Amino acid sequence: MTAPQRTRNLIAAEASEWFARVNDPSSTRADRQAFTEWLQQSPLHVEEYLLAIETWDALGQVRDIAAADLVTAALGQTETDNVVLLAPSQSPAESALHPRASMPRLTRVLAAGVAVVLLALTALWAVLREDGLLRVTTMVGEQRSVSLPDGSIVYVNTDSELTIELASDRRQVTLLHGEARFDVARDPHRPFIVSTPEARMQALGTVFNVRTLAARTDVTVVEGRVALQAGSDGRMSPSDAVTSMPDAIRQSASPIELAAGARAAVTAQGTILSGTGPSVSRVLAWSERRLVFRDESLAEVVREFNRYRTEKILIEDEGLAKVRLSGSFLANDPTALLDYLAKFEGVTVRREDEGVLVLDR
Repeated sequence: MTAPQRTRNLIAAEASEWFARVNDPSSTRADRQAFTEWLQQSPLHVEEYLLAIETWDALGQVRDIAAADLVTAALGQTETDNVVLLAPSQSPAESALHPRASMPRLTRVLAAGVAVVLLALTALWAVLREDGLLRVTTMVGEQRSVSLPDGSIVYVNTDSELTIELASDRRQVTLLHGEARFDVARDPHRPFIVSTPEARMQALGTVFNVRTLAARTDVTVVEGRVALQAGSDGRMSPSDAVTSMPDAIRQSASPIELAAGARAAVTAQGTILSGTGPSVSRVLAWSERRLVFRDESLAEVVREFNRYRTEKILIEDEGLAKVRLSGSFLANDPTALLDYLAKFEGVTVRREDEGVLVLDR
């Protein structure tokens, strides 16, 4: 059973804070004891702490303790309190290059049993290190949040893949496919840039959502402003974003500025479509595993549900696909939707092979 996404986001933030705290040379014995107690409270604490280590290391902020070493240490641990002892730093030179890497005072870190450590490691596939990039992937129905060393948080939706690179002059995210929401920490010296196959955007102190579809990218701004440009090539800077979004459809090679509440789509042909894409309420709801619809066709509703399901829902009646409805539903449980359709639209549900649900009337 997975914890509610809001709880996981909170634990992820706590894990990042604990990482910085216990690696601070000024940390006290009381700090380390409190950290040990925090780890023991839940396997999710161990899981998110390991992911925090992977994140900071992949972005070049620390020298990581390999996950495999944690398993080895856990399996070899004989103390009755199931404490895993971490090996000391291997090289003073390496520690000098990464001041936060050394952990001379941290001796009893993962106060959890072998089973807990192994459980935590099952999630590490989602955050992989590759050529200095942080690569984050989610499976169908899975969501994940990643806290970055600069204080930014990336929320990754179902069936998505992206890479993150923190350089000295920029913070670069490439959304390969899927959907992500970015809560960006301000850093005037390092612009936060997100690229997709169709578009390139820069945060101007903001929270915004990006979703890729077939030959299209949707952008929704929750807070602040975003500079949006068709095409994924070229560099952007805040001074470039001076053109406001018009009401009509526009095609432009120069950046367009979107304010809070605005949304737009960029096609593969370089056309920017004003007012197209998910609403703010929808992009805020998905991280709580809710799907919000306002006067939308059943075809669109089913399409959204299927993003979170391996067992798909199919509509057999063409007229039924055009039925419009509004509501809020749990992404991983279409029961409320099916009950509504059966009661008010006379819909029948047929289960076929591999769990496929067919809607007809």
